[in-house]
Amino acid sequence: MARAKSTDRAEARRRYRASLAEAAAAAAAENESAEGTADESEADAGGSSARSTSRASANTQASGARGAQPKPARTPVRGATSSDNPPARPGITASFRAAIRPLDVRSDIAYAPTLILHTRAIWIPALAVIASGVLAVVAPTNQITSLLAQIFVAPPSLAGPFLAGILAQRATYLAGGIVGLVAAIVLIIAVLLIPTAQFAGGDVDRGPIIAYAVVVSPLFGLAVGGFAGYYRRFLYLSNPNARRNASQRPSKPAAKRR
Repeated sequence: MARAKSTDRAEARRRYRASLAEAAAAAAAENESAEGTADESEADAGGSSARSTSRASANTQASGARGAQPKPARTPVRGATSSDNPPARPGITASFRAAIRPLDVRSDIAYAPTLILHTRAIWIPALAVIASGVLAVVAPTNQITSLLAQIFVAPPSLAGPFLAGILAQRATYLAGGIVGLVAAIVLIIAVLLIPTAQFAGGDVDRGPIIAYAVVVSPLFGLAVGGFAGYYRRFLYLSNPNARRNASQRPSKPAAKRR
């Protein structure tokens, strides 16, 4: 009886150990299957991320290649320089109209002291008129001095006012009138200094000559100076090369032209 009990107990212990071993084996199998599933999911995620990274790098390389392609060069214009194309030459009629400037007498009169003292538009032609008058007094019979006196001094004076209108930046008519007045004064002095016997035709009445010079020379100088300024503006407007060169120079305060 005691032997049977011990045999039953041993059998129970054996079955218990066998059940523990089966449970341990089942748990190990479940752990292995779970780890395999996790590895597969991680591999799938890594493969998808690698594929997305490869696609992004491929797109970046393609966009870089498209950006690196050289842009088509512009077709150069025949005769054009590195700067902008030169402006087209305007018509003669358009240049004539554009060269006209309205008169501002009050402003030009206020500008007269600056015109006389701070520009060369008065002094250069005035010195030419004075030098011609001096030569006419010193050598009245010389052909060269007579020609210079006819051009710069004799009324109506032409060369002096025209030169003044070309040199003046504004109030060109006023510059021509001032030089014409200087020519009249020089003529009066020359007529008073030259002996009567040296005049052509012998005895000449100086009074009408002086009156004619005083009236005609300044008025004619106004007209000639204004025309000279208009002619200079016309040449500038009708010459596109001059306008392009002027635009390339350093900017300066623009004076009002007349």
